[in-house]
Parts: sequence; structure tokens; C-alpha cells
Amino acid sequence: MDMVLIRHGTAEPLGSPGVRFDAERALTSEGIRDMERIATGLQRILEKPGAMISSPLVRARQTAEIVAEAFGITAEELIEDERLGPDAGPQDLLEVAQKTKKDCVVLVGHDPAFSRFVSFAACSHHRGGVWMKKGGVARVQVSEGEMELLWLLPPKIMKALAE
Repeated sequence: MDMVLIRHGTAEPLGSPGVRFDAERALTSEGIRDMERIATGLQRILEKPGAMISSPLVRARQTAEIVAEAFGITAEELIEDERLGPDAGPQDLLEVAQKTKKDCVVLVGHDPAFSRFVSFAACSHHRGGVWMKKGGVARVQVSEGEMELLWLLPPKIMKALAE
């Protein structure tokens, strides 16, 4: 199974008008534009995934909807899972993806959870090492209990792929 992790796009800061809680933070207009370009770039290097799962936080859900639309995945097919929150551990992410029983699963969520998972896949630990920027995308192959980081692309590269 391949796991593609997408960190949400740039979101409005906590304390912005109408934003009292972290979970309410929406993508900024720049974050939406960037994620649309990143989704277009992702289409060039990834076939339509078998499943797409998002954190229920607004900014992650919006990011997932943008990517889902690019791949022709309907809102009804997009799954939410609260285990994809910022504090998720590597095992949480692995369990969410494996539950789908699909060959390629896209997870949309947050840091530090995603950076920890990618660090774990790359180095067999989750302390330091790798940091995913907002809009960054990583692909990890999971097979028989082993994980291999196939690629980690920052948003700048993903947007360049869209051109």
C-alpha cells in the first residue's frame, strides 16, 4: 500500500475575525490558490487514489476537497477521521490507511503528525529529521511491516509540476 500524505495549505491565524478555535481555521485565499496548483501538480505524478481521508479540521477538509476535485473524487467519497489530527502518532496514521484496504490512500492532515510519520518512515524514528511545509506532499510505501519513503516534495516543487 502507498500512503500519500498532504499537509493542509496555509490557513488563517487563530484569533482572526470569527476564528475562536484552532479547528475553525480556514484556508486563506492564497492557501486555496496554492492547493489548487499543488493538486494539479499531484495529478501529474499520482494516479487516482483508491481512498482519500481527511482530518475533520476545516483547513484540512478544504485542502482535501480541492485535491479530491482534481482527481474526480466526490465529497461523498471523501472520508473524515478524527485520528488525523495534529497530535496523531505514526501508528494512528498507519491504522487509518490500512483500514481502507486500498493500494493507494491519500491522507490530508497536519503537522507535527505528518512530519513525525515521514521521519519514522525515513529513519525508523520520529524525533526530528523531516519537516513538511504547508502543502507539502510525501509518498510512503508500506509492505509487510516495513515502510519506505518514496518521495517528499515541498509545495514549491508541487506548484512547478502544475505548469
